[in-house]
Order: sequence, then C-alpha cells, then structure tokens
Amino acid sequence: MILILAFALRLAYFFIMHPPLTWSDASVYDTLGWNLVQSNGYSMDGVTPTAYVEPGYPLFFIAPFYLIFGHTTIPIQIFQTILSVISVLIIYLISCLFFSKNVSLLASLIWATWPADIAFSQELLTEIPFTFLLLVFIYLLLLSIKNNSPKMLFVSSLILGIATITRFVSFFLPIFLLPTFYLIFKYRSFPPKIHWRKTLSYFYILLLGIIIFFAPWAIRNYVHFNTFYLGRPGIGVGIWNGSYVPWNGEWKGTIPLYLDRTIDVKNDKAYLTHNIKYIKENWRDILKIWAQKPYKIFLKSVTYGQAAHHPGLAKFLSISPAIDILARRGLQFTHLTTMLFGFIGLLYLFWKKEMFISLIFATLIIYFTIVYLPFTPDARYQIPLMPYITILSSVGFWFIFDYIRAKK
Repeated sequence: MILILAFALRLAYFFIMHPPLTWSDASVYDTLGWNLVQSNGYSMDGVTPTAYVEPGYPLFFIAPFYLIFGHTTIPIQIFQTILSVISVLIIYLISCLFFSKNVSLLASLIWATWPADIAFSQELLTEIPFTFLLLVFIYLLLLSIKNNSPKMLFVSSLILGIATITRFVSFFLPIFLLPTFYLIFKYRSFPPKIHWRKTLSYFYILLLGIIIFFAPWAIRNYVHFNTFYLGRPGIGVGIWNGSYVPWNGEWKGTIPLYLDRTIDVKNDKAYLTHNIKYIKENWRDILKIWAQKPYKIFLKSVTYGQAAHHPGLAKFLSISPAIDILARRGLQFTHLTTMLFGFIGLLYLFWKKEMFISLIFATLIIYFTIVYLPFTPDARYQIPLMPYITILSSVGFWFIFDYIRAKK
C-alpha cells in the first residue's frame, strides 16, 4: 500500500502540476542526451566536445529513452518515478536488516510522501538517479559486510562507480569509509591483522568500481582538452564562489572577480591556485562562512525553494498570503521535525552500540557535509542524504514512543 501511495502521489504531481523541466542544468542534460542519440558526440552544439557536466546522467538515463521514444521527456519522467518508488522499497529493505518492521514501515512511508522526492522525480536533474544509485550501493554494501560476500561488494562498487560518473561528489567516499570499515571490522571481533587486511580490501574494491567508470571519462577529456578533469570543469570557480567573503559564500548570479580580473571559468588550476591563496589570507572569515553552510543545506526545506522555479506551484502559493505562509511553515516544520528525530535516532544507535549501521550512516552525513562546505550552499544537496536521515528519524520516533509508553 505504501508503494502504491508513492506511485500515485508522483503520478498526480506529474499530471496536475506539469513540471517545467527548464531550470538549473535540465536543458544541458537534455541537449547532451539528444546529441548523443544524433551521433553528435558529447557536446552542446553538436560539434565541439564538452566536459561541462559528468556524462552518467545523459548517457545512462536520458539517451536510451531518446533513442527508443524520440525527443520526449515523458518516458524519462516515468522511469524516474519508478526509480523513486523503488527507493522507497530499498529504504524498507535497509531498515529491515537492522530494525523492527515498525521502523521500516514508518521510514518507507515518510519517504513515499516526502515532498522533495515527489517533486524532483519529475525533473530532468540528477537528484533522483543519484539518490537511487547511492541507496542501492549502501544496501549492497551492508549486505556484503553482513554476509561477508566479496561478489556483492564488487557489484556495490560498480553501482558506486555509476553514481560517481553521474555526480562527481561521491568520488572520495571510499577514503572516508576507510576508518569506518576499520571500526566495523574491529567491532565485529576480527583479529588485528585480519581486520586491517579486510579494511584495505574493501577500500580497494570500492576504488576499482569508481576507476572502471571514471578512467574512460578522464582519458577522453585528456585527449580532447589536453588536461585531466576530475569530474567536470568549474570546480575551482565553484569553490571561489562558495568562499568569497563579501558575498558570504552565496551565489549572486555572477562570478566574483579575483584582484579585479576574470579567470576563464574552465581554468580550474588557476582558480584552485587562487582559492588556496585566498583561503590562507582570509581563513578566519571563511571558516565563519563555512560554519553556517550545514544549516543552509540541511535545515531548510528544499521543496518551498523549488516553487520559485515552478509556474504551477508559484501560482498556487500566490493565491493568498495565508496559503503561502502555511505551505512555507508546514514544509519547514515537517523538515525540522524529521531532522530532529533523525538526530535522536543516531544518538540512540550509538548509545545502544549499534556500531555497524550507525557508523555507515554517520560517515555518509559527515562526508557529504565536508565535501559541500567550500561550495555555495544549496538545499538540493540534502536530497541524497535524506533517505538515511529518514531511517534514523523513524528509529528516533519509535524510541521516544516506546519510552513514553513504558513510562505510562
């Protein structure tokens, strides 16, 4: 019933709201996918090769549908709806590995009705595919550790590779998982030599999955541009925008000048050199800016902000100030409540010494928070992490519920 509800809500959103698919990088992904189908290569103009965005989404999630159905986005939206619903199921399965059925059902119900997931399932953006791939990776990783299965670990590494070529942000995740694996295997009472060996084997296998998908992309970029791009060009300018003190690290619609001059956006090396120098000179102010970013990313509802890009939602909210206030405060209250119970759930797991699942979830949250600190804060960055926070929130809710019931 929860899965049927999830599917119905996403279809209803599609038919009622008619999402525009025109904001952020949607038009870029659309153009790249269509040019691939037209045998024009990975390019924006059909002639000149580009490395503007990672190729995973246009290549694996857009081009196959354009090849079969022509230049229409409806099949892609239907497919992403299915991925979004399957994500609800995976949340249930992950929860069932460690928690009660009550926890599993509540976690899947929250995600089935989560406004941001419903809205982004209809957008030509990477949020839904990346969230789905990361969930599959975590589920297979947990199973591989629990069942001591090298084959399942290798499959999970391939999924991580696809996720990384879809969004570069997960590239360094295996490094952060190194101490996590060490603590998990140590906690599971492996002899010292074995848990070190096992930790390194898990790290190398995950790294292999990323290299399998990333090596062709890096080689292709070197052939065309005579330089290696780790992910995409523009990372340097992204850090510059996110660390510029006068703008408080916010995106203002233009690139801030460095020493009254403009650097080529694609010149990552020049920007990174300037970034290091600038951060050294202004490290106190920049640390203050970075300290505010977790709040801006994780404690704001992304759904209300999306309404500004959506004519249907914006029109609905403009009917009366009361509707606008209720929507804004309702979404924010729901989001903050989920985050609060998620924090309680994580503390509860550590208190109960459920080290396996709590370490994995905590590592994910810490990793993505650190990776996003140098960049302009965007509430969209929270979406891939929300399934795990949802599970923790369900744990926290049932802990509080059982505690109060026991007291009574």
